[in-house]
Amino acid sequence: MRPSPPSSSPSSFHEPRGSGPISEAVGQHLTPEAAAPPEIFDVDARPNSQKARKAASSQSQGKGHREEGLEEENGAGGWQRPSRVQQRREKRQQAAMDDKLRRVKIQRFGKEGLLFKDGLAGGQAGGGRDDALQCEHFGACSGCFYRSGLVETPVMENARVFFQRVARYDNFSLGLATGVHGWRTQAKLAVAPLSKWGGCHLGLYEEGSHRVLPIPNCRVHHPSINRAVQVLTEATVTMKTRAFDPASLGGSLRYVQVAVERRTGRVQLTLVWNAPGKKEAGGELSRLLKALKAADASGGLWHSIWVNFRTGPGNTIFAREARSWTKLFGADFLTEKIGPSQTLFYLTPQLFRQGNLDGFEKLVARAQEFVPAQSVVCELYGGGGVIGLNMLGKAAALRFSDINPYLGPCVDKTLQALPAKKREKVSFIIATALEALEAGHADGANVLIVDPPRKGLESEVVAHLVDRKDPYAGTLRRIVYVSCGFEALKRDAMALMDSGWRLVHAEGFVLFPGSDHLETLAVFDRTR
Repeated sequence: MRPSPPSSSPSSFHEPRGSGPISEAVGQHLTPEAAAPPEIFDVDARPNSQKARKAASSQSQGKGHREEGLEEENGAGGWQRPSRVQQRREKRQQAAMDDKLRRVKIQRFGKEGLLFKDGLAGGQAGGGRDDALQCEHFGACSGCFYRSGLVETPVMENARVFFQRVARYDNFSLGLATGVHGWRTQAKLAVAPLSKWGGCHLGLYEEGSHRVLPIPNCRVHHPSINRAVQVLTEATVTMKTRAFDPASLGGSLRYVQVAVERRTGRVQLTLVWNAPGKKEAGGELSRLLKALKAADASGGLWHSIWVNFRTGPGNTIFAREARSWTKLFGADFLTEKIGPSQTLFYLTPQLFRQGNLDGFEKLVARAQEFVPAQSVVCELYGGGGVIGLNMLGKAAALRFSDINPYLGPCVDKTLQALPAKKREKVSFIIATALEALEAGHADGANVLIVDPPRKGLESEVVAHLVDRKDPYAGTLRRIVYVSCGFEALKRDAMALMDSGWRLVHAEGFVLFPGSDHLETLAVFDRTR
């Protein structure tokens, strides 16, 4: 899936070919036709054909169309039946609008030849001759948009256009990082009542609604997730556990998080419970825990069971206060060996974790190739250090940081498991990216690794990076940018390239097959 390597070794810094801000270069080197990318529709916009047709009809009929709240008038000057010529014209306009809607949906849901949820291009949910997912829940479930053409979604086409036409990088490619089945090892699921007598079903929201759709045979879930959901569902029925009711703020179980330890296949389960604490949760929580443990007498399913106490309205899944988290059963840390160095990481449910660890390992391995030997590396938005700590075989030193206040014990355990020579190279602080920069974490560093949230880099961080003489970031020669939000990456890339950074490598990783989402690795070198 990886493209051919860049023309020079990825472990050495690249000198630019040409100069000048990228925005100027676009105008100088591209014809107007080439400079203008094809129309890319907002990937969050889901056209509604009925509403669109109604709006189109209103526009096409003009002044003769009856406006809402007005009475039809008879006689001279009143409403007139359209002539046959006008009817034919309106029919042509309607046909044109319908065709535009069809093309909009093709742009939204993929290229011609994909199978769409609304059936515009044929095929029924859960099957089809080009069906790569082969999932019975496709169509109703909001989790996956595509069942075929999994590397040709709108955001992926957008990426190809940007890198080739705007960034002038001709070697961009992307591909599936893993197979399309069983890759998800962490899932958050909504909860709804099974009946008025108690019991819950778990799943995702139906497309376009807040109704919870059970997905017991989800094909992208690791089998242990589906097994855990089945056992939990049966336990809620047996113990008459009540689902949370957002209207009355009553009930108990709000959400669940299921994380799989890949080595053992066991599950770290988190129950989000509608109570201030364990005492207020009372016997209902205790009975459910007892049923879950009894269902796993052999010990092969549960790694640990946690509860997050969350009260009040709103769609936020977890309460963030430390007192809201309690371990009910099992080990303190889930462990994962991640990346080319197979570093042992210690994880709790409060930490961010990639949904597709198998695929993310491939991205980390690729990123490692762009860290020159004996580099001094600064990593911002570092989480538990999954990317940065995998660079210790090449780096002379690593300083990493993240804002998550729960990282301390996990990072301590991870660092303790490292060989002493590697551990001596590492420093870690809990801080925002800006705080870490201004605390001197990039002072003397020549490589910066960033893996920001979907919104991308904060403007204050970008301001430091674009200034060659910046006291906090002026020594940096390379930025290794791991992006989970492509629109933000485009914005940040333009700012960097306009200030003298040159894009030397870009590569896309499809970590979530079936979605319109792309993880991108982009490498920038500072011009002299």
